[in-house]
Amino acid sequence: LLNHRAEQVKTLEIENGRLELRAVTGPDYGRIFDSELVDAVQKIAGNGTGDTRWKVPGVLDWSTGIYNPHVDISRDTTTLYASDRDVFVFLVDDLNPIEAGRLPNGEPDLYFRGFYCWNSEVGARTLGIASFY
Repeated sequence: LLNHRAEQVKTLEIENGRLELRAVTGPDYGRIFDSELVDAVQKIAGNGTGDTRWKVPGVLDWSTGIYNPHVDISRDTTTLYASDRDVFVFLVDDLNPIEAGRLPNGEPDLYFRGFYCWNSEVGARTLGIASFY
C-alpha cells in the first residue's frame, strides 16, 4: 500500500437543467476554456466582420478567378467554427495585401496576412495559433 498512488483526474461538469459530464482529463491537463480563446481573439481582431483589419475571408469565384473580399458572412462563407468539443477561428487581412512581385502577365503577385487558432476545452486538442502571409 505504500507504493499505491491514487489516480488523479480532473472533471469538467456543467449544469444546464441537468448535470452533464463534459470531460475527464489527467492531472497534467491545463484547461483553457474556448470562450477565453474567443475573448482573446476579439481583443485583437474584433468580431471578424471587418470592424478591425482582421475578418472572415471573402470568396473566390473559381469560374472567373475573381476574389471578392466583401461578402456577407453566412454558414456557407464563415471560417469561424465552434462545437461542443472545440473551436476554430480563421481570419485574414484581405483588404491590405502585400505585393511580393509580379506575375508573368505583369499583374501584382499579392499575399494576404492571416492567422488561425484552435482549442478544445474538453481535451480533444491543445490550444494553438499559426499565422501566414
